[in-house]
Amino acid sequence: MTILKRLTSPMRIRLLAIIIPASVFTALLNHRLTDAPNIDDVSQNLRAAYNLAYNGIFSKDAELRRPDNYREPLPVAALALYIKMDPRLSSGQSNISINRSSALLAVKEHNLFWAFLCLVGLGAIVFASVRPPWLALIAVVAADTLTYVYFLKRDEIINRTLTEIQAATLLVWFAFFLIRALETKKAAWFAAAGILLGGLALTKAAFLYVGIGLIAAIALAYGVWPPPQWRRLRVFALVGVMTASMAVVVLPWMVRNFVQFESFEISQRGGLALMSRAYYKMNDTEFKGAFYHFARGGLRENLGSYLGYSPRDLEVMGRLRRLK
Repeated sequence: MTILKRLTSPMRIRLLAIIIPASVFTALLNHRLTDAPNIDDVSQNLRAAYNLAYNGIFSKDAELRRPDNYREPLPVAALALYIKMDPRLSSGQSNISINRSSALLAVKEHNLFWAFLCLVGLGAIVFASVRPPWLALIAVVAADTLTYVYFLKRDEIINRTLTEIQAATLLVWFAFFLIRALETKKAAWFAAAGILLGGLALTKAAFLYVGIGLIAAIALAYGVWPPPQWRRLRVFALVGVMTASMAVVVLPWMVRNFVQFESFEISQRGGLALMSRAYYKMNDTEFKGAFYHFARGGLRENLGSYLGYSPRDLEVMGRLRRLK
C-alpha cells in the first residue's frame, strides 16, 4: 500500500507525465538521424568541437592555424565534451572521419540529449503554469506533439550540428526558471534564470541584447510599479542577482576575446555576415527572393506563390541565380 501511494503521489504523476511523452518523442527522433555529412556553415560547429576536444583550441579552422571567436562557444563546448565522453569518438578520429558514416551518427546522437531536455522543460513549464492537473496533462502532450512535429523532427534541426536545438532548450528552461522566480520571489531562482540567460547569449549572441532588454523590462514592470507583496528595493536586488548571474557566465568569454583579438564581443560572425550582405548589393528582386530561396519545405512553395518565384528563378539564367 505504501509503494502504491508513493507511485501515485501527485509529484510522481507529474514527473511521469513529463518524462514519458518526452522519452517517446526522443525515441522517434532517433530514427530520423542519418549519416548525411555536415557541409558549409553546418560543419563549422563540428570542426570547432573536434579541435576543442582533440587539441584544446577553440577554432573552426580545419588546418588549426589559430584560435578564433567566429562561433558562439556553448554549443561547441557541449559537443566537444560529448566527443570526449563517447568512446566511439574520443580517440582515433580525424577532422574528416568524424564527419562521416558511423562516427557522424554518433555525433548527431548528442542532439537527442538536447531534444529530450527541451521536451522535459516544456512539461515543467506547463505544470508550473496550468493548475488543473488533468488540463496540464493534456497541455503537456499537446505541447510536446507540436514541438516534435513543427520543430524537432525537421532535418536541419535534429540531423545537423546547428545550434537551434540548443538555443530552444535553453530558452525553454530559462522560461521555466523565470516563472518560478517571479512566483516565489527567491534569489536562487533569479540566479538560475540569469545563468540560463547567459547560456543563451553564448549560444546565440543576439540574446545578449535580448537579455539586457528583458532584465530592464522586468526592473521597470516590477520596480517602478511593484505588484502587491513586492517591495521596490527587493525587486531591484533580485534583478541585480539575475544580472550578476548572467554576467558571470558571459563576461569570461568576452574577456578572452578581448585579450586574444582586442574585440569585446561574443562572436565575430555577426559583423562578418552583415558586411558580406552589405557588399553583396542585392537588388529588390533578390532581396525578396532570398526569403523564398532560404525558406524550407511547404513554406517555400507558399512564399513562391505569394511573391511570384519558382525553382526556375534559381537556375543559371534565373532572376535569383546570384543567391545560389
